[in-house]
Amino acid sequence: MPAQFYLGTCYDFGRGVRRNTRVAVSWYGRAAAAGHEVAQYNLALGYRDGAGVRQSCKTAVRWLRAAAEAGYPDAQSDLGFCFHEGAGVKRDLREAARWYLRAARRGLARAQSNLGLCYRDGDGVPRNLRTARRWLARAASAGNRKAKRLLAELEGAPGRSRG
Repeated sequence: MPAQFYLGTCYDFGRGVRRNTRVAVSWYGRAAAAGHEVAQYNLALGYRDGAGVRQSCKTAVRWLRAAAEAGYPDAQSDLGFCFHEGAGVKRDLREAARWYLRAARRGLARAQSNLGLCYRDGDGVPRNLRTARRWLARAASAGNRKAKRLLAELEGAPGRSRG
């Protein structure tokens, strides 16, 4: 299974072979079917973007869910985004926040930023500016520029806490 994944990355990035997205996705598919979480994620991206396969948000979500349930933080965050935007699944803000939280707890800055936005806006969670600041601050400290900007905006908001 890892060999299939690595062969897929060789074709995906043209390492030692001529770059061929279709062949890359084929190898990712074999590794994904065997349970390789990063291959599942890469296959999901292929379906999401229509790279090497016919674009299908529903199929992308199926592979994102497999990788997310296996614990891959990038897939958890992207699955949260799908639920937040209703891409390939019915829009569900509570489910979006749940997946963002799982990835945020694993240290993924973009998930922390998105979770901060959920708390800021009350998307799928109770609106809580203190919690929004905490998640945005974590993302900002990890270098997430969007979170830095959003945190600065929140810090200028009326009724901000100082603790």
